[in-house]
Amino acid sequence: MANEETTELSTEIDSTSNQIAELKLQLSSPHSPIGDWKLAKIMEYRALGYDDPYDLDELAAERQKVRDQINELEGNQVDELVKTES
Repeated sequence: MANEETTELSTEIDSTSNQIAELKLQLSSPHSPIGDWKLAKIMEYRALGYDDPYDLDELAAERQKVRDQINELEGNQVDELVKTES
């Protein structure tokens, strides 16, 4: 593989890795509107017998969209690595 192709692939993988990290951060960040903290709040409210403070179905759907994006990017990353080994 030519050095230029290796550099291009490395840049593409780094970019994809950064996108994946940003998406994972959306799921875990205490500042994200779809972060884990919202699930914790729902569980806390339910344990106390209160109504959910957020719409769980909507939250779950938004979080699943992000997981789907992560899975797609991770799959693309693996595909690119396999292509280079062929």
